[in-house]
Amino acid sequence: DAAMRSRVDGHLEHVRALEATSLLTLPEGVVLSSTGSRRAQTSFGTLVCSRLRDTLEAEAALINGGGLRGETEHRGQLTYADLHEELAFENEVVVVSMPGAVVRDAIRHSRATLRGTGGFLQVDDAASVDDAHELRTLAGGPLDLERRYRVAIVRDLLFGVDRIEPLLAFARAH
Repeated sequence: DAAMRSRVDGHLEHVRALEATSLLTLPEGVVLSSTGSRRAQTSFGTLVCSRLRDTLEAEAALINGGGLRGETEHRGQLTYADLHEELAFENEVVVVSMPGAVVRDAIRHSRATLRGTGGFLQVDDAASVDDAHELRTLAGGPLDLERRYRVAIVRDLLFGVDRIEPLLAFARAH
C-alpha cells in the first residue's frame, strides 16, 4: 500500500537520522578498530571500557571481546549506527567492588585460557596487561592485589557467560 509505505518511510527518516549521528570524530590517520577483539586488546575495546568506567564512576572496566561484534576499522567518525553494530547485545553493566587479585586472575584466565573465544577480556585505558597476560596497572597505578577496586563489568560474566572461572568463583563467594 503506497500510503502505508509513505508513512513507514516518514518514520524511518528519524531512525536513519539518528543512525547517521556522529558520536565521535577521529583525528586524521587514527583508526578505531574492533578487529580481533577475541584475541587481543583493541582500540575499540579500550574506548568502550574507558567510557563505561567514566560514566559509571568506576575505577576500572572489563568487557568480553565477544560483546564487540563489528570486526571493523572505523576512520573519520564513529556513528550511532556503528556503535549499535559493534555493541549488538543489550548487556547490563554493573559496578562491583573486587580485589585486584580477582581482576588479575580473570584477565589472565581470559587471555591465556579463553583466547580466541568471546571470553577474552578487554580493559580500559588506565590498565595495562603485558604479553604474558599479566595485569600490571589498574586504575592508573600499580596493581594492588589486596585493594578492592570498583570495576564496571558486564553482569552476566559473573553468572557464567564465557566461563571466566575467577569471576565465577568470586561471584559464588560474594
